[in-house]
Amino acid sequence: MAAAAPKTISLEQLSAGYVDDFKVLNAISMTFRTKSITLLVGPNGSGKSTALKSIVGMCKILDGKITLDGSDVTHKSVREMFLRGVAYVPADNRIFPDISVRGNLEVVLTTSSKSERSRRIENIFSLFPAVASKQTNLASSLSGGEQQILSIARAVLGGASALLLDEPTSGLSPRIANEISEEIIRLNDTAGVLFVIAEHNLAWATEICTGFYALRDGGLVDSGSTSGFATDIERIRRIFL
Repeated sequence: MAAAAPKTISLEQLSAGYVDDFKVLNAISMTFRTKSITLLVGPNGSGKSTALKSIVGMCKILDGKITLDGSDVTHKSVREMFLRGVAYVPADNRIFPDISVRGNLEVVLTTSSKSERSRRIENIFSLFPAVASKQTNLASSLSGGEQQILSIARAVLGGASALLLDEPTSGLSPRIANEISEEIIRLNDTAGVLFVIAEHNLAWATEICTGFYALRDGGLVDSGSTSGFATDIERIRRIFL
């Protein structure tokens, strides 16, 4: 089971990108708190993925800072952030298709003893019954939703207690998307996992997220509660058009 989630992840006047002197994000400030599920929303190219990648050390930080429970982690690497309990799950899942479901989980436990690996994997299967029943199957045989769940399970098994999900329902049917939302809610409730979710599907996202930040052209343009947000046409138009 995941460790206690970070109390806060904060971006303070953060500017970031992928090359020097070109800002994808421009002086944005956001805070994500323990046990929360927060939505990042905005049109394509608004900076949602860059915001998530910045937190875990996958982008160049050009100005401002990132803090984890008040400690400056602005220039920490992906590995360092993962060891601190923060993991990024991309839209394409990045599973290993030609090994088993169980094998996909074991790759994050290579330094553990055989008995410890077995114990921790059985614990994770108790949290993720959707993939537990298919542990001997090749990962490529899983549905898109099951592969997404496997990616989340692997991150939690590795010790992540804050998960940054990038378009988790991309290409999924409404039924499978609902299965993903059930997994997110259950993990948030039972293990206190903090979630930040970049997502276009507002109807889906606002069912599970309680707060949102809206980005446009790399800047923060709106934020607040998700209550009523999906049906507030004028507010959505200001963000997307």
